[in-house]
Amino acid sequence: MGGVTKLEAVGRQSAASLAFCSTMAQVDGIENDRWKRPTQFNAKTVVLPRIFRNEKNVPENDVAATVRAALTNPSYDREVWIVAGRLLDVEKTRDRARKKALTNRDRQLLMFLESLGTACGRANARLRIFGH
Repeated sequence: MGGVTKLEAVGRQSAASLAFCSTMAQVDGIENDRWKRPTQFNAKTVVLPRIFRNEKNVPENDVAATVRAALTNPSYDREVWIVAGRLLDVEKTRDRARKKALTNRDRQLLMFLESLGTACGRANARLRIFGH
């Protein structure tokens, strides 16, 4: 597993962000134009679509109100996504686990990811990790 430290940093950030998707979240800070604004990545402004999996085709001008309603309603499905890219080689890790050849660092990372899943579950959210 390469990039463990970076993946752990992303995971910690995800865990800290769970407060924003909790039913106790402060929803009045979600502005109507939030999804039209550029995103900040490491102090660099990037213009990317910020709406993912809009399966119900919510119009862009209704997204903020829909998100505010979802955050205060415990019956809504919530997902936390970690897009790890090349920071996590899923096939290589699976292969090592099947061969019982995990390093201590591999085990530590897997336990860390499991703890993130538990933290997400406590916040009524499902953790999804996408890797290489």
